[in-house]
Amino acid sequence: MMDTLKYKSLPEAKFLLDHIHNINPKYGIEIILPQKRWPDLKQNQTTDVMKMIHQHREVYLNASTNDLGMIYHTEASGYADLWIHILDENKNIIGLSINKLFEVNQNPLNYFQACMLSRDIQNLGIYPLLQDLRIAIFPANHILCRTQNPIVYKKYQEFCYKHGMSISPTLEKIYPQSIDIVKAAGFNIDDQSVSRNAINGEVLKETPIPDQDIASLWERINIANGDLLVIICYK
Repeated sequence: MMDTLKYKSLPEAKFLLDHIHNINPKYGIEIILPQKRWPDLKQNQTTDVMKMIHQHREVYLNASTNDLGMIYHTEASGYADLWIHILDENKNIIGLSINKLFEVNQNPLNYFQACMLSRDIQNLGIYPLLQDLRIAIFPANHILCRTQNPIVYKKYQEFCYKHGMSISPTLEKIYPQSIDIVKAAGFNIDDQSVSRNAINGEVLKETPIPDQDIASLWERINIANGDLLVIICYK
């Protein structure tokens, strides 16, 4: 795994940073491997760590208008292997992505756990460049995402195809290995590629209505029940 000091030299990091500088020359990015930077993070959250996690919560609240609470964010951020932060001119976090790296059958599984951008930097082309950096830092033949948002599914379709990968589920099929892979990573998944009761209700205040071409996928999940569609990109 590449040393953290070299991450910003990756082409994907340079593309992202150049794009962000076009939005605001004083904006920046920060790449952190939390388990390496704070080896006892799961048991001991320092003041610096908690300040960052509080900012994670603030970005999430700003982006989703929903608050899942500090316990959720402390666990989600505290168990992650990668944080990428978008920073404003005052070095405050205004966007973030969180990844967890698993090993399943001696193969890496990159779990795209969360990605949130404050409302004033949404729809500015940051999201796809951030996704490219996430896979550049943790290369893997399998990428996992769980979501209630049909827009996220569409974004992952584009991302998978861009990187020469297929996506599951589709209207026609579910990747046969996906259920075993997801279970091996410790998540519940059924034969419809759904995690039931995975979180406490609806993530967003108003989940977008799916486009007609993927509407039947969203008929599989009960958002109010906390269900998540499990997406796998695979080669």
